[in-house]
Amino acid sequence: MLRDKKGTTTVEAAVVLPLVILTLISVIFIMINMYCEIHSNVRNHLAVNEETGKISGTVRTYKNRPEGISLREGTHLFRKCVYGTETLELKKGGLLDHSISRDMESRGYCIDEKKLARYVDFFDKGT
Repeated sequence: MLRDKKGTTTVEAAVVLPLVILTLISVIFIMINMYCEIHSNVRNHLAVNEETGKISGTVRTYKNRPEGISLREGTHLFRKCVYGTETLELKKGGLLDHSISRDMESRGYCIDEKKLARYVDFFDKGT
């Protein structure tokens, strides 16, 4: 009776198959989350670059300027910069019991090219 192997394949499949399916679903959710995060970062980057270009006088405009990104000016390490913030939301549905939201923020520095050229000449060692 202990040497009977008639149902071992079915039992193995019953144990392993749900684990494989759960792993695949987890990988798909991770990939969706990574895609949403990268998409949000790109949108923030485009909006911040355009705003810093307007402030510094080197205007760069895009045909498809991202909407829904809040921009604010500030300073970081005594330099003028622009912060862009967008809320990333994964809505309730499917396997999610509740919605998940996260604020994505990016920062762009405003560079005054005239001052930069002067400082580079000032700090140049004359090699």
